[in-house]
Amino acid sequence: MVNFATSTGGPVSFTVENLGSSDLDPVVYISRDPQWGKLSLAIRNNSSDQVIHVDTGSLLTVRLDSLLTTADIGAILKQPDTSDWEGGPVARDNTVLLELRPRRRIPIRPSDSVAIEIDNVLASGAMTTGFFAFAWSGFQPVADGSQRVTVFRHRPPVPGQSPWPLAVSFAPRAEYGNVGDTVYVTPWTVTPDKPAIENDVVLQLTNQGSRLALPDEATPSLVISFITGAGESALCSDDQLKDVNAVVTQDDRTAQWNKPGKDTSGPAAIWTITPEPDSAYLFDEGGIVRLRFDTLRTQAEVDAGSPVFVQCGGLPHYNDCLLPVATLSKAAPVPLRARPPRGRGGKTDRAERHGRLRTPRARVERVRGRDMLAEGCGRSQQSRFGRLRGKHQDRRAAGRSIHARPADRGCPFPGIAEFTGAVPCDAPKGVPDRERDRGRAANSRHVDVGLQQRRVLQAVGERRAGRRRLAAERIENPAGPANNDLQD
Repeated sequence: MVNFATSTGGPVSFTVENLGSSDLDPVVYISRDPQWGKLSLAIRNNSSDQVIHVDTGSLLTVRLDSLLTTADIGAILKQPDTSDWEGGPVARDNTVLLELRPRRRIPIRPSDSVAIEIDNVLASGAMTTGFFAFAWSGFQPVADGSQRVTVFRHRPPVPGQSPWPLAVSFAPRAEYGNVGDTVYVTPWTVTPDKPAIENDVVLQLTNQGSRLALPDEATPSLVISFITGAGESALCSDDQLKDVNAVVTQDDRTAQWNKPGKDTSGPAAIWTITPEPDSAYLFDEGGIVRLRFDTLRTQAEVDAGSPVFVQCGGLPHYNDCLLPVATLSKAAPVPLRARPPRGRGGKTDRAERHGRLRTPRARVERVRGRDMLAEGCGRSQQSRFGRLRGKHQDRRAAGRSIHARPADRGCPFPGIAEFTGAVPCDAPKGVPDRERDRGRAANSRHVDVGLQQRRVLQAVGERRAGRRRLAAERIENPAGPANNDLQD
């Protein structure tokens, strides 16, 4: 079941359930069959120690016009006499909405809910994602307020057909420590001098079933949406989501997808992707499509999950459906531990003691039995005492050394140096350094990497020249003493 309030938190929240859905999803069906039009609107008391009362002076209004036409809303049945609520569709301010009032005093106890059933809520049009907007007044002792709930519109299920066999996940990202489901919340006030952290998210859809054919004249599509607002489930604000861009970064090898279409006509942006008509298949067996959402800025509540919804429809022989929800984790930026590189057992790294170059994103090559350290500036012979010990040492050489480097040197999160004074190669933009003094000490040892490179290359050159000179002398004077300096 999918149900998430999408706007302000606070003492009350609302959920929508379609009683005709096997999972009680928040969906309105594109149909004229009354069996698919039964909805339950639930009011929940979120407090743990306070009873909320509604009575004949209370009012609840529900706007449905993001998913239903005026005719669709007008066809909703009024509340029957047996209901604890009265009311139905009314015309207000050039729109039609629902107005509901209690017939008697109703207590809503802590962590409890009351439900209102409404009939004949049927939609027309194409599959999409929208919302119901709730507004309340006269709920004692709660202040008046409003709230949005994400609701979906698609065709009802057909017996014998199954939902799309897709799984939703997030692809790992190197700049987030190979974690896929984390976004960083900007903890400071955003100014032109202190921009917000810009996140990116890679949404991954994987076919877990057999190959999905793309029949002629079929128009399948996928709709991706997020929660916005000020509640704990919200990913960001409405305006922040509208600044996000999306692009398909990996297609299934037998299917090609069009550029995601972005719809900003509603309060929260949604994205729709469709396959190119010349694709051989919609998804191959085990096929994957990845979408990258970037420039995501957020100042929402941390340590709370925010769901990502993927709605699928338009594929013959498969039901329109909501895929299982994947959740993003909103986290505070991780503070950096700026310290000199350390080796095993707490000792200073051998590469430091023997003068090895410590360069960003180093890689090790085994060349003719010798350890070589390759980086953009060239290669230098390494001491046989300073061998890097596998990928963990490589990580220390690549990410743990902190270098003062400008924002345009390729850091995935540019523009952070003004906050830290030192930028690690894989640090998110804007992450503050809580150990600045230690960070400056570490920077002083590594800031002039070019000078270290020149000194080591010069020493290697001088040693090679000495070897050549001694070898020449040995050839000229074979009876002379053996030159042990020629040995490593």
